[in-house]
Formats: sequence, C-alpha cells, structure tokens
Amino acid sequence: MHVVTSLLIDAESGDIIVQKRSVDKGHNAGLIDKTLGGHITYGDNPDYTVMVESVQELLTPSIVVDNDSDFDKVFKLLKPYIDTTAVILRKAVRPWRLKRQVGGQTREITNIVNLYFGVYGGKMRPADGEASGMLYYSLDQLEKEIAATPAAFTNDLIDLIREYRDEIVAFQNKIRSQTE
Repeated sequence: MHVVTSLLIDAESGDIIVQKRSVDKGHNAGLIDKTLGGHITYGDNPDYTVMVESVQELLTPSIVVDNDSDFDKVFKLLKPYIDTTAVILRKAVRPWRLKRQVGGQTREITNIVNLYFGVYGGKMRPADGEASGMLYYSLDQLEKEIAATPAAFTNDLIDLIREYRDEIVAFQNKIRSQTE
C-alpha cells in the first residue's frame, strides 16, 4: 500500500506539530501521531494526496514542492501567508514496516511511505474526526515524552523521530534561518 506521512513544523516556534488520534479510529486510536497522513487513492500522486489530506484533516491548504531550492523560493514567497497555507517539501520515498494498534493487538504491515516535512504558522483544527486535537512539542520534549510513555505514541511517530532526527533538526534550522 502507498501512503503519505507528513510532519509539520510551526513557523514561529519551530515546534513539531502532532495530532492526537480520535479514540473512534480503527487503528492507533487515541495515540499521538504524525501531523497528517493517509492512503494514496489509485490514480492520485503522493503530492496531491498530501494537499488533500492537509485540507481534509486540518482545514489547511498546502503547496507541495519536491526539492530544497523550490521549497526556499516558495517559502520566501508565501512567508507573509504562512498562517493560511502550509509549504511542504517531499523528503523521501521508502518501504517502511509499520506497526498498527488494532483492537489492543499490534499488527505489522509494510507500506511504501512518501515522507514530507512542512512549515505552517496558523491555527490547526482537526476536521474530519481523524484527530481529537493538535499538540506542539519541541523535539527534545517530544523525545523525552516518547521515552517516558512510549505507549501514548504511534510506532509511526516513534520510528519517524528516531530515523529522521537529523533531517528534522536540519529542517527546523532551515525554517529558523528563513524566519529571522
């Protein structure tokens, strides 16, 4: 299965924005998860899927770019509007063995994950019942909470933070340098 996973950074604070999944979800119910994600519908491409998911899940329009140079140009252009539009950068595509909590049991599946990092400076409102709220964490604070209470977080988010920590820090630094 092909999916998108996106982690957004708050434009002002540099915090990582995550969602608390609804307790009514079929998998990973009530857990803290990446900012947004979803399955790619047959015929759609991953970039389009990220834009759809950002509107459906967060009521936030987004623009997706596929390289650092385009990201820098688009972010500079849209910086005055970053409270209404997210700018999202495609980072990687890879197979990823994911764990899902379903009915109290852990199930493993392998997906092709299209990973994105983005920046947004406005208010987030979960829109479609997928999430019960949005949380903002510094990377250090998020890592401490994951270490203290790993069962409160999805395995997706835990793996994402562990495997892409350096890239997350570099992206946060890029955002900071362009907002100063």
